[in-house]
Amino acid sequence: MPALAPKQSLVRNHLLATLPREDYERLSPHFKPLTLSAGDIIHDFGEPLRQAWFINHGVVSLLSTTGGQPGVVVGLVGSEALVGLPAILAGKRAPYRATVQLPGAALQIGVEVLDAEFNQGGRLQAFLLRYNQVLIIQLSQAGICYQRHSLEERLSRWLLSICDRVAGNSFQITHECIAQMLGTARTKVTAAAVGLQDQRLISYSRGHIIILSRRGLEAKACPCYGITKEALTQFLSR
Repeated sequence: MPALAPKQSLVRNHLLATLPREDYERLSPHFKPLTLSAGDIIHDFGEPLRQAWFINHGVVSLLSTTGGQPGVVVGLVGSEALVGLPAILAGKRAPYRATVQLPGAALQIGVEVLDAEFNQGGRLQAFLLRYNQVLIIQLSQAGICYQRHSLEERLSRWLLSICDRVAGNSFQITHECIAQMLGTARTKVTAAAVGLQDQRLISYSRGHIIILSRRGLEAKACPCYGITKEALTQFLSR
């Protein structure tokens, strides 16, 4: 017998928690609770998207593709919304790879069920259209960020972006994951992280990062962080 989806009052996913109760109850029989482990590939480039995943906690990275190979991280998804939105809005195949960055849990649902609810034109549709804007801003800023901003600026941006999606100011992440986010070599990541640590902005040991000064890290981050943060804040506040 499949595990039951949690009651709406226990759901940590912002989008689901703020749906009208009757809307959530139409969807909840179709949810399948899942555990997300770091490194899990939720979907890969070009795969048919038959499921969507509402993140309850944890962080999923969206990776671009370069010649059929994983490129760099162009977006992050946490408990604010879901992975798999392109299946509803932009086609049935994944335009990027979605990989679990920080472990957690999600509620999986079939795209057909979600699409039917979306087409009713209610709150879910409004929420998903608004969240699509958040994703578009993330994806567009990523392209600018990799071309124009320094490694220290980009590292500060991504660390803050992850912190925005976890409870607290610390998390576990490997050098390899950070290198992928920044699109650079692991040795350069280590040097940039040491630089931020020397400035007492972060503590970084064996993959465990603690944000010591959020204000200081925000001052180091590129302007892309402020733009994407504002989009996320507006989504969460409505």
